[in-house]
Amino acid sequence: MDCRLKTSHNGDMGIRDLQISMLKPWIEKVKRERGWTNQQWADAAKLNVSTLVRATNPKVRTLTATSSILRLAEAANVPPPATSLRGQSHEVGERGQTLGFHHIPLHTTPAGATAPDAVLVFLNSQGDETTPQHPNQAKAPPTTRTFAVRLPSDHMYPVFQPGDLAYVIENQMPRRDDDCLVTYCLNRDQDDEIETPVGVVLRYVGTEGETVHCRQFTPDRTLSFSKTDVRLHAVVGKG
Repeated sequence: MDCRLKTSHNGDMGIRDLQISMLKPWIEKVKRERGWTNQQWADAAKLNVSTLVRATNPKVRTLTATSSILRLAEAANVPPPATSLRGQSHEVGERGQTLGFHHIPLHTTPAGATAPDAVLVFLNSQGDETTPQHPNQAKAPPTTRTFAVRLPSDHMYPVFQPGDLAYVIENQMPRRDDDCLVTYCLNRDQDDEIETPVGVVLRYVGTEGETVHCRQFTPDRTLSFSKTDVRLHAVVGKG
């Protein structure tokens, strides 16, 4: 049976309301995680440091603050806060497109899942939630699907913690020693009539002939798959 990964299209899922009050906690969290000062982050984003401070001002509802958040997110290699710009000024790109915060499907593991399902993300829906797109996903071709998965376990510790998000570009082949989402079909009944697409985040090791080799970190071991049974999708960011 042909069991394909089912995710929604990467297209613009709408411009969400921008919660100005969310920006200061987001900025402080990123600075703390990166160990950056305002000046260091502003330099990385090619912004004046006063713009970084101004972006957290609850009275600011201008194009400058909106576009600055996008540049700050890209410089820090993190997704922007879950926001939209409805009712506020927003930037218009060179081709007339609206530059906003794109949301993508977020897939998770069902509550109460037990081994071996506890490391799997179930992908047979439009996503359990949505999350802002990672800046690296914006580099994917317009027709390519992007989505995120929440890691349900510590099998990739210390690279990923349980609950971390992995941001995926569908069908983009990972490079050797890069993280990836390995997807395949899980037969859910004895007659093989119901197949559920699932995925697991692993480190891509390489391919030998018809065999794909990947690594998990906790416990540290190599997992091998038949090329005909799995599909690989590059993980291009974490959050």
